[in-house]
Formats: sequence, C-alpha cells, structure tokens
Amino acid sequence: MTPRICYFGAYDPEYPRNLILRRGLALNGAQVVECRVSTKLNTRQRAQALAQQFRSVADSCDVILLAEFNQALAFSAWQLARRYHKTLVIDAFTSLYDSAVFDRAVAKSSSLSALRYWLFDWLAVRLAHRTLVDTAQHRDYFASQFHAPASKMRVIPVGASREWFDRFQNDSAVVGARGLSPASLKSNKKAEILILFYGTYIPLHGIETILHAAHQLRGQPSLLFEIIGRGQTYTAMQQLAGTLEIPAIRFIDSVPPAELPTLAARADIALGIFGTTEKTTRVVPNKVYQMLALGKPTITADTPALREMFTPGRNLVAIPPGNADALAEAIRTLIASPEQAAALGASGRARMLAEFTEPALGKRLLESLP
Repeated sequence: MTPRICYFGAYDPEYPRNLILRRGLALNGAQVVECRVSTKLNTRQRAQALAQQFRSVADSCDVILLAEFNQALAFSAWQLARRYHKTLVIDAFTSLYDSAVFDRAVAKSSSLSALRYWLFDWLAVRLAHRTLVDTAQHRDYFASQFHAPASKMRVIPVGASREWFDRFQNDSAVVGARGLSPASLKSNKKAEILILFYGTYIPLHGIETILHAAHQLRGQPSLLFEIIGRGQTYTAMQQLAGTLEIPAIRFIDSVPPAELPTLAARADIALGIFGTTEKTTRVVPNKVYQMLALGKPTITADTPALREMFTPGRNLVAIPPGNADALAEAIRTLIASPEQAAALGASGRARMLAEFTEPALGKRLLESLP
C-alpha cells in the first residue's frame, strides 16, 4: 500500500528540493498533504503552529516528512510522530552546522551558536526513522561528523523540476529574442556568446573564480558574462569585477523562481560552482541539474559528488575547484568546438531525463521509505 505523506515544516514551497519531491511522490500515486508554516516565524513559533496545524491532517498521513533546512524542528516532529504513531523521515539535505559555520560564516566554529547548529543536526539524524541526503558524500559526512548510522540514510539526488525540462521544448521562443540553444551554438551565427551563472553569492559558488576567468577572456570577441542574484559576497564581487576591469560582464538582481528558467534558457554556456570549501566536494547544486535539463553545455567543479551523478567529458565539463585558468580554457574550448558543446548539452539532458526527473526521484523516495 502506498504510504500517505505529510510534508512538514517551515519551507518555501517553490524551493526546488521540496517542490520536486512533493510532485514526484504525487506522480507515483502517493497522497501528499502539507503542514507548512511561514519561515518568518522563530523556531518556537514554528513548532507551536505546526503542532496545532498537524491535528487537522494527522488522520490523513502515515509518514511525517520534515523538509530541508528544518533540523531545528526535528524534536517537535518526533514528538508528533510518537504521539500519533507516524513514521518520521527527515530530509537532512545539507548540514545546518556546516552551512552556518563554514559556508555562510554566520557562526564561529568555537561559538555557542555553532554548537547549537551542531546539536540540531546531531539530534535530527538520531530521531528519524529514515534520513534523506542528496549525495553519498553527504551521507558519509553525516555519519562521520554526527556519528549517525549510515544504514538509516538514503541518497535522493536533487534533480530538476519539470519547468526546466519544459523550457527546453519551448526554447525557440527564447532564442529568437536573445539567446541560443546548443543547436544554435553549433551554427556559430551569433552576435554574442552568453556565459551565465545564477546564485546567492555564498563561498560555495566561487564567483571570484568566474570573475578571474572573465578577466582572462576579456580579449575574446562577442563574449558576455551574466551573473544573476544577490547574497553574501555580492559587494566584494562587485568590487573585484571593478578592480579587474572586466568590460563584458552584467550583474542582474535576483528574480522570482518562476522567471529563472526563461532567463537561463538564453545562455550559451552555463556555469555551476567553483568554490574551494569542503562542502563543494559533497554537493551537486540545483543550477547544474537545472542547466543540464535545459540541454546547456555546463562547466562546474570536479568533485566526488559530481562524479556520483554525472560523467565529466560526456555529460558536462569538470575542472579543478577554484581554478580560473582551467575555467577560462574550458570556455575557450567550448566556443572553439560548437559540436562538442552541442553534444555535451544533449548528453547532459539525456542523463537528466534518465534519472533526475520528478517521477524518477519520487519513485526513488517511495522505495526508500521504511
């Protein structure tokens, strides 16, 4: 019998992780109800509001699935699961401790805040009947850092939502206005080659590597770098771009998630992440899956997590993290070899269609439930 799932927590319903899994579960015949509160509430308010809301859906579910970034609510979710005799599944996805201390740098490693984040992660992986992570490297990290039983963990990759796959089918509408598909890149009949990155400017992204590569390519004709988003290192990256005097670069503010596939479809070459933090080795970010779903030739950091999901040289281009020289050379190669660029885009999209769609990931999640 297909279990009934309550998607639980304070989460953005448009964030790719929960959006893909909720849709994927439903597409595989699972009944999915939501018990969701605003992310603007503090932890205590979230727990209280969720407990009150859960009473009305408790009879409609067998499993409580705690959404990504909600480890602070693990104890509250566990109490409800025990009280109402439900199975508790926690999407650990990424460590709160690792993100706060080493990626976003909002807490020093020796601080009480860091200890608090660590305890949230530690408790979550112990209370869950099943823990979800996005890569085997994250599974190993949680097992080592928080002494969690790896036998309780299951890898559910990130993937891409249907909007990204569908935009490939409708690409001609965008191409005529501005950008080019891989097939158009092959013809090499264009006034401008668009190299695109989007993100939140966290160290994981390694935007400084992109800027140094752009500086090296400043003599390349008809080349435009476009960076979409705002975030932690935005001011520093603006200053670096000014210092490097990069003429062919455009910074664009964050856009609503619904608009991003259309903007991204204009790209000729897509950029993933290039940071040198330890987290870089453990993740394959949304943007890599999304741009491959669009069929775009994509360049990103070569890491164990990436090789778990894709084959460098076949599905995409992988370079050493933080290496601007390698990034500049990879861009030159794709520009000079449009056939290779088109083949990479097609192969990357085929790989996405094979394993990283909403139905495929929903099926994988259902099979992972205890």
